[in-house]
Amino acid sequence: MNKKDLLISSIVVTILGILLVILKSSIISILFTILGALLIIYGIFGIFKDEIMFSIIEIIIGALIIVFSWVLVAICLVIIGVFLLFDGIFNLLSLIKHKVKLNGFLYNLILYFNPVFDIILGVMFIVNTFASADVLFIIIGIITIVDGLSMLFKSLFYREEKKIEENEVVETIETK
Repeated sequence: MNKKDLLISSIVVTILGILLVILKSSIISILFTILGALLIIYGIFGIFKDEIMFSIIEIIIGALIIVFSWVLVAICLVIIGVFLLFDGIFNLLSLIKHKVKLNGFLYNLILYFNPVFDIILGVMFIVNTFASADVLFIIIGIITIVDGLSMLFKSLFYREEKKIEENEVVETIETK
């Protein structure tokens, strides 16, 4: 990837992260609406191409996606919540059963934090699905922003060195 492509990618990734933080879970509605609308449009064009049965199925699926997208998202989040809840419970019970202890308070805190965090997150996803989706998208957005900014930083100090060995291009990061 050359410097220009890296710079463009970093800007796009950073903007995507900002949109995820601002729009949160409403971005799901936007994406599902676009997907549903595209299926409906493809279905309509397919009718004119004499693909009537397949086109009707596309139109119906597109309409169902637009109308019931949040039901699908809620079901997925509840399934993830149940998985996290059971995973956290089983891991915590396993730690307690085997009386796992590490040297030092901080190590034990970290060891027991993960299953307890999974239990809390699982309950949150089951009980308050849509607020959990907002939190999830904010976290993903922050991670995406950090990734985009790190790519931007890399693009500012990026340069290509040519002819290290015959026709081989090596990427390096320039430091000052």
